[in-house]
Amino acid sequence: MQKLLLALLLLTAPALAQQARPAKLPKRPVAAKPAAVAYFCNSGNIVKYHASPSCRGLERCSDTIDPIALSTAQARMKPCAVCH
Repeated sequence: MQKLLLALLLLTAPALAQQARPAKLPKRPVAAKPAAVAYFCNSGNIVKYHASPSCRGLERCSDTIDPIALSTAQARMKPCAVCH
């Protein structure tokens, strides 16, 4: 009888051990990084890009202030001396 109980205990021990382990929590999704954006005055003579649409360098802009991808702005324009 003792051998039977011991054998039963040995057979069920691994199953009990697996149940006792805490379940792995699912990984939280990683938030995507926001796209880097620069701003420029769309007046036709685009020379510099700005970090913010409220940059002091854009105060005299007589046209619209538009967003542009930072990588594109860096390839085509110079950075503003005020905000960069």
